Amino acid sequence: MSWLFATPKTAPDNSHFYFDITEVAADLEMEGIPTSTITASPNGPFAPATLQNYLLELYSEFLKVHGRRFSKPYTPAQLIKATKNQFTITGDGQSSMPSEELNWVFTPNKIIVQRSGSFTIVWTANGTQTQIELEDLAGEIQEVTDIGESDDFLRLTSDKQLHDRKYIEQARLRAKVAKFKAEKAMARYLEKYGYDSDILESDSGEDSDDSSESEYSSDEGH
Repeated sequence: MSWLFATPKTAPDNSHFYFDITEVAADLEMEGIPTSTITASPNGPFAPATLQNYLLELYSEFLKVHGRRFSKPYTPAQLIKATKNQFTITGDGQSSMPSEELNWVFTPNKIIVQRSGSFTIVWTANGTQTQIELEDLAGEIQEVTDIGESDDFLRLTSDKQLHDRKYIEQARLRAKVAKFKAEKAMARYLEKYGYDSDILESDSGEDSDDSSESEYSSDEGH
């Protein structure tokens, strides 16, 4: 894909022009960040270098197409310095709590050029909740759901014991889900950045802790 820009339109008061971006070469994606970070900074949640490189490519293509419309020649770097960012939240980001972590796809859809010399890029920020599919844990989830039908359940002697038993089962399940998510994140990290001895040693240490905890839990059961 490549960048495509529509013919500019003039505001009714003649104070600015806007160029619709009809096709983008690539979106910007970020995982697991709260909605509140989108508008907390003029540059959104992007790392400065990430945004700089992205806008450099965008404005390079923009000037190839529309550079002749300006009275003076400008460089992408000059436009970047004069740029502000405006974000429109869509998707789950509209209904979720500001602190809830979502996955985001950022798409620039318009460039506004003020006669005063400032530029504004209007972004669509589409947030989605993470969907976790755990086929390998389906049986264990069912086992916890059906605890009331087990022989162990019938041996419980009080409401307090039943409450504590369910709490432990649910805590163990949450731990397995968290471990699954961590392993998935580790795989994405290694695929993206390659071998990292520090993070692998840290992961090894966590496995040792899990093993010790498992042995402790086993001892308690005897």
